[in-house]
Amino acid sequence: MKAILWDMDGTLVNTEHLWGQATYGMARAMGRELTPEVRAETIGGTMPGTIRICARFAGLPIDDAMIATWTLWMRETMCELLSAGISFRPQVPQLLAEAQAAGIPMALVTNTTRYLTDVALTSMEKVIGKNAFAFTLCGDEVCAGKPSPEIYLEASRRLGFSPDECLVIEDSGNGMRAAHAAGCRVLGVPVEENTVVPESVTTLSDLYPQHTDLTNFTVADLELIYEQLGQSGKTPTGRGTIDGVSESKNFDSLFAELQKKAADRPEGSGTVRALDNGVHFQGKKIVEEAGEVWLAAEYQSDDELAEEISQLIYWLQVVMVGRGLTPEDIYRHL
Repeated sequence: MKAILWDMDGTLVNTEHLWGQATYGMARAMGRELTPEVRAETIGGTMPGTIRICARFAGLPIDDAMIATWTLWMRETMCELLSAGISFRPQVPQLLAEAQAAGIPMALVTNTTRYLTDVALTSMEKVIGKNAFAFTLCGDEVCAGKPSPEIYLEASRRLGFSPDECLVIEDSGNGMRAAHAAGCRVLGVPVEENTVVPESVTTLSDLYPQHTDLTNFTVADLELIYEQLGQSGKTPTGRGTIDGVSESKNFDSLFAELQKKAADRPEGSGTVRALDNGVHFQGKKIVEEAGEVWLAAEYQSDDELAEEISQLIYWLQVVMVGRGLTPEDIYRHL
């Protein structure tokens, strides 16, 4: 374990209930109370993604102006909630201090915007100081936030390590999917009842059934967990290759190559099988047909189209990881 990458909301600090309060309030203002199941879809997602989920649920039209209006609403609401004070998850300050003393570099990697992350950091730094993290990386500082792996790939690159040398600690399904697709070793520490943990990810309670949080854990325990994750077979190891696709330079030819190799694919995760049958993700159906991939959807704005493209690229990565490949293999051939 060369580095630790921490998610923020729900992992480092007890803020998921604040995001829930704001999200339920926004949906109510839009005209329809969220169900717990729809709220669960927003956990760990981007702010634009959360707004779209709530707007679709309320039956509202979506465009750039609407996204901007509700982004400002969420920003003001969350700024007020975060400024009132936040608390750390159990054992987190001790683990941060111990890792820092041991010289293990750490980064905070969150889908939260830079503005709100800085508000939260102002409160956090009263306890952990200003130098706990080598850097913080936010959802609005990358092209695509979680569940795209981009943010974790960028974080590991900045630290100078391969993704597999990094332990990621995440509470949300979106975050776990992002870190796993990036090739990191992922420890899931879900706190919300409705969290859907990807089949590919090991949780703390999988390893230690009597534990639901990191109380009494040490950095030595995290190093042991990192080794256990490497032995579990659930995290990509970076050794996969595709024979015969070195000349594949575009999206369609790459997917066609994957189709040819479908018969050789081992029984994969539910996400891989689901993609083969067509996947519903945030109300959009992703369809694989005749060697091509297309989205059965109409877009209200360029921003919405860009987000859906990022999700499509994510699912491509899921398929390739299911075939024993790493994100580096993907980017080399796109």
